[in-house]
Formats: sequence, C-alpha cells, structure tokens
Amino acid sequence: MNDDIWGDDIEAPVPASIPHKKPVKRKKQKRAAPVPRDEAMVFVGITARDCPFDCKPKRCVITHTGHCGHPNKGALFSDEQMNPDIMKRWNAARKILAMSATANRFKDDE
Repeated sequence: MNDDIWGDDIEAPVPASIPHKKPVKRKKQKRAAPVPRDEAMVFVGITARDCPFDCKPKRCVITHTGHCGHPNKGALFSDEQMNPDIMKRWNAARKILAMSATANRFKDDE
C-alpha cells in the first residue's frame, strides 16, 4: 500500500560517468642555495645612530635576538658577552663605525 504512494518501484536515472584526467605529478621545486654573505655586508646601513638595514624589531643582526646590540645604542647582556660569535659581530660593527667616523672627519677638512 505505501509502495504505491512513495513510488519505490521507479528507478532514478543514472548519470553518465565523466572521464577523469589523471592527476599531473609536479616536481618539487628545489630551494635556491643560500648566497654566502660577506661579514661586512651584514652591517650595510649601520651608522652611529641607526641600526643596519637587516635589523628588525624581533631580530638584531648583531645578537640574533630581540635585544639590540648596536655598539652606540645599548649594552650587551653578560651571556651575550660570553658568546664568541656575538662578540665577533659586535667588534666588526664597532670597527665599521670607527672607520666611518674617521672618514667623515677627514671629509670635513676638504
């Protein structure tokens, strides 16, 4: 009795199958090899008042932390002073600042 009302004896039309394309396998792109940077190139843009161009608020070029290690702006923490890599970068920045100060002193005499 209920079969006549609901129409269970009627079959739904089956849609024609759509041919699918095989997925294209893409090759993984290789990352470019990091360019070795000269130690002096890290400090490009450093002045007596400004940090280098590569310094960001969360990462200093000298300390590699969020703490500024600019020789004229602040001081290094004691654990940073014990790290030879940080001290090497700090001394390099200090020498660059000294050379630029010397160059500017002689520039004014001309």
